[in-house]
Order: sequence, then structure tokens, then C-alpha cells
Amino acid sequence: PTLASRAYAARSEENSRLREIEAAIHERYDVTEFQERADEISMEISELESDASGIWESITEALAQEAPEIDPDSLPRPRPATPPDAPLFDSKRSYLEQIDHYRKWQGRGGTK
Repeated sequence: PTLASRAYAARSEENSRLREIEAAIHERYDVTEFQERADEISMEISELESDASGIWESITEALAQEAPEIDPDSLPRPRPATPPDAPLFDSKRSYLEQIDHYRKWQGRGGTK
């Protein structure tokens, strides 16, 4: 009955230990410069997306205006396939008959 609380306590202890390890490693390295550069790049990307949104809308509208009308009747129609004389698999055949039929279909000849 105490399994859930023990598991939660163990998980909390491990998470605390991992946070301590992570903090100790982060203290060894100064990543402030990289973080600042990443923040600058992120801001530039946001500005670029904002500047480009109007252009993308204009392109979308221009493409919609220039799109040709397609007449569904002018599209090719599918034709039914011509079924083979004998299907590749037929459950009415015995195993050996089925193997022979398959080998003939492969062009390797059958046993008969």
C-alpha cells in the first residue's frame, strides 16, 4: 500500500540529485554569450517572420487569382483492369497446385 508514496519519494530524490549535478556542470561552463546570441537570433527570426507575413499573404492571393479553372470532365478517367485468366492465389487449389501456379506466374515453370 505504500508503493506509490515510496516511488514518488524515490523519483523526487533522483530529480533533486540530477538538478544538483546539472547545476554543478553548468557552473563549469559560461554559456551566457551563446544564450545571448541565441536570443538575438530568435528575435531576428521573429522579426523576419513578421516582415514576411504580408509577402506570403500577397503571394497566396496572387496564386489564387492566377490558378486555372480545371474542368473535371477534361481529366482522364480510370479504366478497369483486365483480370488475369486465373488468379494468382486461389484457395480452392491444393498447396502443390498453388505452388506450381505461382512458379508458372514467375516464369520458372511448374512441376507439371
